Amino acid sequence: MAAKLMDNGRAAIRITAIDERPAQQALVLLVQHVNSNMSAPSIGDLDTNLVRHEPLLERQGVAVSGHIVVSTIPRMPPASLPRYLCLLEEVPGLGRSVLQPFLRKEFKEVAIDWAWPDETDNNREKHYHPVVEMHTLPDITLREELEDGGAITGFEFYQHVNDEHGIDEHASIRESKRIVVLKATSQQGILEQITRLIPFYREKGYSELKVRYKNRNGRQKTGPMGMNETDVADTLLGRSSLIYSDQSLAQCHENIVLSLVDQMIAALQAARGD
Repeated sequence: MAAKLMDNGRAAIRITAIDERPAQQALVLLVQHVNSNMSAPSIGDLDTNLVRHEPLLERQGVAVSGHIVVSTIPRMPPASLPRYLCLLEEVPGLGRSVLQPFLRKEFKEVAIDWAWPDETDNNREKHYHPVVEMHTLPDITLREELEDGGAITGFEFYQHVNDEHGIDEHASIRESKRIVVLKATSQQGILEQITRLIPFYREKGYSELKVRYKNRNGRQKTGPMGMNETDVADTLLGRSSLIYSDQSLAQCHENIVLSLVDQMIAALQAARGD
């Protein structure tokens, strides 16, 4: 199962693994995103300080993967269609802005033969398909810290740099990233301000964004963001939970990591009130 999100062929997203959990009333998906717009990875040796660069070949890109756990129990808010709780693994470049269009396309392709008579149009048969909308629940921790006297202090844009020549005469020190720090002088319209700056820094080659904030006691914290407007909103406004895995988590997996998924399902069940 695969679907490309871009017509220029520079990025692709696909579901690589599916795991049904009837006992936990949950569905597990492992989604992979390959993006050729990202810089090629570099691997450094801790002992020799040598850096090995892995160039991207034609039709290749940097791959990341993330787990998605979806509740199969519908929630029925008043005067609304049923909704399903969903938990996403936080992976840079694989946020709601990427997943929602992909899932919409997948649902449309699956429902290509679905048709029902339309009572409002002389019972003529019409085709219908589900439309996926992904919404966030408020981030309780960040919201409470801001309401309790905390404040967003700034943002950090990251640009990864592959410097083959090094920055000293012996080429033993290499610059791996550049950081632009923006200080927040006002809390008013801060989401609007940062989303306006994202296209500017994206054109300059910056691929990561983090938010900086402090709590009432002055403790500084940072949180990762994506470089899309909806990903920024997820980080500032969406609820997040810290989950520990017994297995080492790679940047990109081909198989579902069971220990991580078990913890994600437990968090989902807690949110449902099981």
